[in-house]
Amino acid sequence: MELYWYYGFRGMEINSLQLKTLKLKNYQFPENENDLEILAPYLHHLEISGELHDLKCRLVDVSSIVNAKLIFSIACIKDIPSFYVGDSCRDYHQVVYSLVQNNLQKLCNATELTMGTWFTEFKGVPVSELNCKYLTLVLHMKKFNMYGVAGLLRASPHVETINIELETTLMISRCNSELLDLANGDNMDLLSGVPSVEFHNLKKVKIVISSEACLKDHVKRGFEKVSKLSEFLLLNAPVLENFFIISKRRRCETCSMNCLSQYLSRLADKLLGYPRSSTNAAINFQE
Repeated sequence: MELYWYYGFRGMEINSLQLKTLKLKNYQFPENENDLEILAPYLHHLEISGELHDLKCRLVDVSSIVNAKLIFSIACIKDIPSFYVGDSCRDYHQVVYSLVQNNLQKLCNATELTMGTWFTEFKGVPVSELNCKYLTLVLHMKKFNMYGVAGLLRASPHVETINIELETTLMISRCNSELLDLANGDNMDLLSGVPSVEFHNLKKVKIVISSEACLKDHVKRGFEKVSKLSEFLLLNAPVLENFFIISKRRRCETCSMNCLSQYLSRLADKLLGYPRSSTNAAINFQE
């Protein structure tokens, strides 16, 4: 079942044994309504995507979920004039933190998880241990929070494959609370600031960039974060076999150069000099 640009109802209870997939895109929450609660104990695949102007989705029972994709983006309540009153921004973020923690707990037994940049913005949200084996992170190069990414990785000790898909699309405006968390996370040293963790099952890491933006004169900070994240993984994956860096664009229409491949090629060369815990790990650059 797929619902796009839907509006109005406050609960979904799915007891069918045959319905295995639910996709929700661009849900619009009515003003002053309660959370959208989802109770679907036999569902195997769940996808929530699009623009959520007010995150109120609560997973009540999704105990059979195998594959979950949470790749939506969230606007601060300050961007919703009909909802915003005074200092409610701070209270809104606390509610969102609680929902994030609850929903991830409900997905702890999923084998495959795809998470968007939205999760990394929630600095300090405790995450219960996940049984995920295949983890995909769809991140905005400038906007993802290193602290949030580290927390999600630390909660995924059973992961076997990590895919990191980076984009450089235009960002929506951020409130002061989000900008502060982002700055604090960016300044974090993963190697010394994150408790020791080893990914004993991690064999494959893949970083893919298919950006349409010109990278010649900007996103330097984003590549620094990607470099830190890559070094963190190399140092903590003792059975790692392959680390792929993939460029999906050959020529930039803005600078008429292959700026994306040039950046990624330099990143690959840099990673070759990093220490790694696996003696069999190979760094591969592809375009």
